[in-house]
Amino acid sequence: MGAEFTFLSDPGLTLMDRLGIRYRRRHSSEGSLAVPAQFLVDREGVIRWVTIATTWRKRPPPGRVLAEISREV
Repeated sequence: MGAEFTFLSDPGLTLMDRLGIRYRRRHSSEGSLAVPAQFLVDREGVIRWVTIATTWRKRPPPGRVLAEISREV
């Protein structure tokens, strides 16, 4: 696809559970969703910054994310 980043897939929801970001719906037939979260991971695989939303409506503004990236570069 020509992307400059790696796409991740978690079909078994293993990573979602380990990171604590799975939202289980009331009825099991509805499946699960990932809680909105951002993880800044360095080249060695170390998580340097995390934000996990308390609601899908609230996410960090782009300026905050860019500031965290700049801080880690």
